[in-house]
Amino acid sequence: MLELKNITKEYNTDSGSFKAVDNVSLTIEKGSMTALIGKSGSGKSTLLNIISGLTKPTSGEIVFCGKKLGLSQRAMSDFRYEHIGFVVQNFALVNQKTAFDNIALPLKNSRSKKSAKKIEEISKRLGIYDKLSQYPYNMSGGECQRVAIARALINEPDIILADEPTGALDSKTSAEIMDLFKALNSHGRTVIIVTHDKDIASQCGRIIEISDGRISGREQ
Repeated sequence: MLELKNITKEYNTDSGSFKAVDNVSLTIEKGSMTALIGKSGSGKSTLLNIISGLTKPTSGEIVFCGKKLGLSQRAMSDFRYEHIGFVVQNFALVNQKTAFDNIALPLKNSRSKKSAKKIEEISKRLGIYDKLSQYPYNMSGGECQRVAIARALINEPDIILADEPTGALDSKTSAEIMDLFKALNSHGRTVIIVTHDKDIASQCGRIIEISDGRISGREQ
């Protein structure tokens, strides 16, 4: 489904240049659930941002469903909107918007009846239907993450990317969130999770270890 070919991301700093991602080649199969693991600064989040189109690689190719992606800002933005759902550790919700409005953010016509129905349906699936009128600051961490997952799913993306999605949660809530990801995967969603937690990684079908910007280990 997704193929990275010789992807490198190089940054220039006052002390010189360094490669956050160094010549990485990787294939993600449709319907798979993959964990990218590694220490802080290993390059795993940079790699995830490249996959999502948030970060442009310095060199290399990205192929999606057999088609090479353009790497212009517009092309990557279109790819992200059409095919990617993103979940992050700190939820990235807008505190001044209700759960309903946060979920609706990716929708072009968020006030249509069709959009409202989609939001209601997905919120029921994720157990937050009764929270749609609440603001993030009145919800628990687990509820906020469910809202973030609903927002990531609302455009029915092909790939769900999650960057440390359980990092801000207690163990019980983390287990509940992982159960959600596994359920999504069992229904055909391709899921890629960045984590430093080996217990979280062990719940994925495939583990890829990143070290110093390179793939240092793979486990099928």
